[in-house]
Amino acid sequence: MQLAALDDQRQPLIEGAVVGFGGGQVTLMAKETGVLTTLQTADIWHVAEPEPKHWWAA
Repeated sequence: MQLAALDDQRQPLIEGAVVGFGGGQVTLMAKETGVLTTLQTADIWHVAEPEPKHWWAA
C-alpha cells in the first residue's frame, strides 16, 4: 500500500494486512512490527495483493 504524495513526494510503501475497515478508514497491521495503524481511504494512493508463494496459498 502506498499513501498519496505530499508536496510531490511519494511516501514509502506500507506492507501489512488489512484487519478492519469502515467509515472511510482502513486499519492495517504492519508486516514487520505488528503495529496497528488507521488510515483514511482518501489518503491511499495504490494497493497491490502479494503474490502467493505456493500454489495452495492462492
